[in-house]
Amino acid sequence: ERVVLKMATPIEGLIHPRGDVDHFTLDVKAPTLDETRILTIRLTGVDGLSLTAALFDEEKAMITKKSGIGPGIKTITHGFTPGRYYIRIREDTGTASNATVPYTLEVTD
Repeated sequence: ERVVLKMATPIEGLIHPRGDVDHFTLDVKAPTLDETRILTIRLTGVDGLSLTAALFDEEKAMITKKSGIGPGIKTITHGFTPGRYYIRIREDTGTASNATVPYTLEVTD
């Protein structure tokens, strides 16, 4: 099940059990189909986890990814044309989890 992200609305997620992968949908709107909208995806990591955030387009082709995300905030800034995008969050090794401390994901202008 995918969670739909809303602009400037932080969402929390847990990587639990081990091997858990979280999927999010992001619908981008702009005044015209040709216009590019610069957005920033902010992921706040968790102690003890090494997270990967991957961004995909409508055809589910990978646009970019950042790995090794630990505590603190990491960002992906990208120029989006109108359409549907997907974000996947997972733990790099597939062997660690945290059932009590969530990561935070937010998309902002």
